[in-house]
Amino acid sequence: MICHTMSAQVGAIEQVVQAVKSGELSQEAIEASVKRVKDLKTKYLLSQTSSTLANSEERITRQSTLASEVYTKSTTVVRSEPGTFPISAKQSKIVFVSPGKAPLEGDAVDSGKEKTREPHTPSTYIDLLRVHNSNIIDIRFHDGIPLSAESEKAIEGAETVIFATRNASLSQYQKDFGLSLGKKLGFKLIVVATCDPYDFLKETEKIKNYVTIYEPTLPAFKSAVDVIFGIRKAQGSLPVGLSVAKHDIRLLTSSDEDCKTLWALYQEVFSKWPISLQRLTKILRNGAGKHYIHDKGFCMSFLLDGRHGKISTIGVLPGYRGKGLGTALVTRAQEELRVDAFTVGMGELKDFGIGSVFPRFWPGVPIDFPEVDKDFFLHRGKHSSMANFYSYLS
Repeated sequence: MICHTMSAQVGAIEQVVQAVKSGELSQEAIEASVKRVKDLKTKYLLSQTSSTLANSEERITRQSTLASEVYTKSTTVVRSEPGTFPISAKQSKIVFVSPGKAPLEGDAVDSGKEKTREPHTPSTYIDLLRVHNSNIIDIRFHDGIPLSAESEKAIEGAETVIFATRNASLSQYQKDFGLSLGKKLGFKLIVVATCDPYDFLKETEKIKNYVTIYEPTLPAFKSAVDVIFGIRKAQGSLPVGLSVAKHDIRLLTSSDEDCKTLWALYQEVFSKWPISLQRLTKILRNGAGKHYIHDKGFCMSFLLDGRHGKISTIGVLPGYRGKGLGTALVTRAQEELRVDAFTVGMGELKDFGIGSVFPRFWPGVPIDFPEVDKDFFLHRGKHSSMANFYSYLS
């Protein structure tokens, strides 16, 4: 089945004819394939009796409903920041950004032929978004043409930016533009890959919210819009994804058993700086704290004043470092602190870093930590926070 251009369909038929002439494909094999198709049609197609306008409309409605369900089941939220979806249709500053068709040069005339993998999206996507909010700003960008000052200002002031791509994996200017938006906007950016589902699969640090719909049609994009605004829940999954190490991390309870378990890990990881079980238990039961534990490591985090997320301590046993456990602990803490900030009505986290006002575990401890330990945080964007962290230790 070829659902693209007429030239591709004709070309495929010509290739089959050539294969028969060369002996690569037999006439009998073709006839057997045709019979299988006919048998399938006979089994499932309606009879060829004439239909009335009424039952035709009923059939169209039924098929449209089925198509909508299929698109929902295929739409995939590859990843998202906690609390991002759904967005409120009442937001006053939503911007939609998508690649536009390149303007024709000089007196050139468009041939009317649509290439299968054109690097632009339909201009009518915005109509589907404006069903939910008529004030959404529509920005089309082009290769080699800078955005206007007005467009730049709209993006900078937006509460949410929805960025639709069309084969960005094959279109470097889309890729670069998307990554620049991700760096600038963080979790305010929602990327919708409308064709190639792997446009930003590996860019997990810059593209936090990533949805894919597998085809650039209006019904498929409508499904993504419904997911973004909370009308439906995405049900799809990537055919092929990244191999991500799974770590059995759980939220620490305030039970005596959990406190003792974390204390034992703490003593082994930070053998130079032991702490009494009584003091650590008191810290763990502080109301502002939310802590996570794994058989081989732990993380202690705090939400201060409802908006300031802090990781005060993270420890992984020596034999289990460099295997993603530390990163998983940091990510889990960051995600849940962000959710907690929204839950207490403070909105977005104002900052997230390494350090603390309470508790300060190591006042006066030397700062000659191994370079590999410093790099763990520096490679995760904690540059200014680490400066503060070391100041606590000096």
